[in-house]
Amino acid sequence: MRPLPVLPVLVALAGGCTSSLRVRTIPRPLVQNGSPIAYMMTMDEVQTPYRDIKGEGVYTRVERTRFTAFDLRHCRAGATHTLEGSTSELGWGRDPGDLWVWHQSTARSLSGATLPLSTLAGYDLPPNLAPPVWSSYELGAGLLQVWDFGDRKQAVLRLDPAAPAPAVRHAQDGRTLVISIADGEVLEVLSVDVGRASELEKLPRVRLPRVGGKLRAARLMAGKDRLMTVSELGSVLVAESFDLSSGARLKQVDFNQTDVWALGSDGTAWLIFATAGDPRRRDCRSRLNVVDLASGAARELPLPTCAATLEWLGDGPFVGMVGYGLGRTSYWTVDVQRLTAHIADEAARSALRVGDSLYYRIQAGGPGQPARQYLRAHHLPSGRARAVTGDLGELRFVAAEPASQTLIAVDGRSRIYLLDARSGRLRSCSL
Repeated sequence: MRPLPVLPVLVALAGGCTSSLRVRTIPRPLVQNGSPIAYMMTMDEVQTPYRDIKGEGVYTRVERTRFTAFDLRHCRAGATHTLEGSTSELGWGRDPGDLWVWHQSTARSLSGATLPLSTLAGYDLPPNLAPPVWSSYELGAGLLQVWDFGDRKQAVLRLDPAAPAPAVRHAQDGRTLVISIADGEVLEVLSVDVGRASELEKLPRVRLPRVGGKLRAARLMAGKDRLMTVSELGSVLVAESFDLSSGARLKQVDFNQTDVWALGSDGTAWLIFATAGDPRRRDCRSRLNVVDLASGAARELPLPTCAATLEWLGDGPFVGMVGYGLGRTSYWTVDVQRLTAHIADEAARSALRVGDSLYYRIQAGGPGQPARQYLRAHHLPSGRARAVTGDLGELRFVAAEPASQTLIAVDGRSRIYLLDARSGRLRSCSL
């Protein structure tokens, strides 16, 4: 379970005991991309103070977990699903509002369906895919267990237990696994339709000749037909792209181990890397290289700072970059299509992308004043920033539903705000 903030209300346990408290946590929004139905998750906890030789603390026990359906169109709460004890979210099924959670060693849909699931160890869940698949690899036994929440099926795939641990990618359709096993100069790729996995006696394999070295990253380029990888070979990093139908290597790009880099998300063909600079220099500068691993086209952008990290902001073409020099850091957004860079607020590093803007919380007021926060938007193409709400108090959660361009904010008093990013309309709701 991820730690959650508490706590709007404290109530003493029955019987007059003041040593333990019952707590209802602040609603945390769980959002399914493309669905008008979200969930507000709360937990009923019992908090018991304790003291031992190491000091004082609070023991927390979750009595029950509640999931309240919330209609983002009408700003209105619906039915509540209550499960005893704690849960962990696994992902979404095909239908709107079909949330799957781990509860008492079982994968359980809030609609009532279940799939046996004994452990959460080693799982790899792709976000916002419909229908999604969930997988877990058991080291030593060579077993890859797969659950398809959309079709509500499960399968066990047997791999070679002596082979290196596989890297599992999920194709654009959400139901196809592409399993890559790197061994020296060969990359073995297995494409598996999860819905048919239990029918297969042998898994279809493609052997890709590659430069070799340690596999650092792998992404699918177009559906499940092409793959791009980055491997470590001595002091050099090698990016390669492959045609999975023929096994042929399409493109190869070499760059330095000291460069910072990032592959694009699945379905894209982007590779970016920036040369390292000297942080002791006041005029520290890097050069950003933008490469299309499908066509091989490459472009360069001189940067106004040295790049410390690079991160794609969604599917592109925008990148978030931390710059550094003389012991100071800054945050920038880069448009790799227009080859432009704009400085942004430091708070934008933890922003949510909705449309062509980043949305994030900004603190207002000075020390000693009550917590006051508002939402600010950084427009990625232009670099302009503006406030999009007034004072919303102390915000505990901010989430987004990108398809409808809706932002959901919850404050410390469990008040819920919905912001339509297109119209700027802000609504206040309650459970």
